[in-house]
Order: sequence, then structure tokens, then C-alpha cells
Amino acid sequence: MFREGGTLKEVKILVDGASDGPTNMGADSALLEQAERGIPGGRVYSWSETWVTLGCFQKAERELVPGLEIPTIVRPTGGKGVLHGRDVTVGLAVPLELLNLEEAERNPNSVYACLGAPIAKALTACGLPSVLGRDTQFAGRGVKTGDCFGYISPGDIVDPVSGIKRCGCALKVTRTAALLQGSIPNGRPPIDPARVFMRPGPVILQEWDATFFARELQDALRCVIGVKI
Repeated sequence: MFREGGTLKEVKILVDGASDGPTNMGADSALLEQAERGIPGGRVYSWSETWVTLGCFQKAERELVPGLEIPTIVRPTGGKGVLHGRDVTVGLAVPLELLNLEEAERNPNSVYACLGAPIAKALTACGLPSVLGRDTQFAGRGVKTGDCFGYISPGDIVDPVSGIKRCGCALKVTRTAALLQGSIPNGRPPIDPARVFMRPGPVILQEWDATFFARELQDALRCVIGVKI
């Protein structure tokens, strides 16, 4: 929860329907702009068709199979490419001042931990045991690839026993706020990643009930965000 103009408000995680790439990325960018005005928020959403998002520092010609006909869009966050279509996707944006971090601690690694922890907690509540990659032996494993699911970074979310990547995470931190975008596989991917990425990662096959995920995420996020007086 947070206070704005003396009024206590709830942090809301919206459940959006399926949309295309420009609509979804535009909505997440709007969340970041809202957070820069001091208002935290989030979305749980899906895709109206198969899309690929690239991290803002990636180049399609270096990462994607030549002649790929799947629509592609660049995310506002960094990270690696993601094949969307059978995943549950998350956008979380929070003012930095609401995180339990000293100003000197507001670096990407710490912000990843603050915003990734609620996702891990919500996934665990939905039947997928999950922890931050940085808290396991699996961080840093994988291959040099432009496919998000081919490598485990400390900011990703993994199964604590097998190291299976539960959620690929990407981050953008501005002077006053942060946006985390996450992709959580649910079911078989719409096509083989080998048809998309020149150096594909493994196919993640996990099926889970996402019915209450947004509610669990909202509850977990409240434990992370402080109260702005």
C-alpha cells in the first residue's frame, strides 16, 4: 500500500486479456511512467498470437533465424529474446523510494531481487516451487545465446531443486522507478524455439494453474513495498 495526497490506496495487479506486441509493450511502458509519478502497479497478461520480444539492447539480425515471419517487438527492458504465445507474462513497476533499499543500494541486482521475490512467492503458492536464481547454484549456467531460456541469470526465477527456469526476467531502472517484465511458460511453446533463435535454449515444459496468480502476486508485492508517507 502507499499514500498519495494523504489517502491510503491499494497496490493493484490488473489481469489483462490477450493483446498484440505493441499493445502489451505500450501498457507496460505506461506502468513505468505511472511509477515515475509515484504510483506502483502491475499487470498479468497474455498474447493474442505468437510474438517475439527482444531486449532493448538486442539486434534481431544477430539473434533470430533469418526470414522469421513471427512478429517481433523490442521491449522497454533489457535481457534476452522471449518467444511468447503460451506464457503468462508479468509487468511490475514500482517507485524506487517504495523499495526497502538505501539509495546506494538501488542497483539492478538489488532491484531484481526486490521485484523478483514476489513473483517467486506467487508461483510457489500456485504449485511451482520457485526461488531467485541468485540464491541457487544454477545462476550463471547456460550457453551464450539470445534466447532468454538458454541462460540463467541471478535475476531469473528457478526451481530450487532442478534449476528449471520458471520465469525469465528483464529490468529497466530509471532515476526514480523500475519496471520488471517476466515471462512464465505454461504449456508447450507455440513453435519450436529452434525455428526462432539462431542459438535456442531448451524447451521449458511446465503446466500450472494461473487462476489465482495475479491475486497471489498482489499479496506478495504488498510485503515488499513500503508505505510512502
